[in-house]
Amino acid sequence: MIDSTDRQRRAETADPRFRDDPHYVEPRRTADSAAGIGTLLKELRDETTLLVRQEIALARTEMSERISKIGRNAAYLASGTQVAFAGLIFVLLAITAGIYVAFVAADMEYHGMWIAPLIVGCVVSLIGLMLVMKGKNAIQSTSPLPERTIETMKENKEWIREKV
Repeated sequence: MIDSTDRQRRAETADPRFRDDPHYVEPRRTADSAAGIGTLLKELRDETTLLVRQEIALARTEMSERISKIGRNAAYLASGTQVAFAGLIFVLLAITAGIYVAFVAADMEYHGMWIAPLIVGCVVSLIGLMLVMKGKNAIQSTSPLPERTIETMKENKEWIREKV
């Protein structure tokens, strides 16, 4: 039977990566130091099974954190884009009207009717192209893999090799 001081000692010495994990289950330890090979293999199997379960829980947690963060930021991005787009339309209309007025002042009213929107459209298209390229590069540089889980799996592989 495990008393409260033994539980406290085990909690203090538990791996800090898993101590606060709600799915963490303390591995069973045998009190007999002269355990047979069968008992050792059973303990290794149990601890390996537990380790795999904990790694799966860690991967789930890590992926759900990433998905939640991406979803929240995507909502901000979509809302901000819509508001900025509405403002951009009015700014572009004002710039187009200003260029047209400049052509009228230069006594080129006919040319100003098509050159003003063309100039504004080209500038906005170039800016949009640069933003698309930046977003594409940012998405391509983001890794969807759970790096912490991969790192702990490598550590676990070494731990299992040491046990065997």
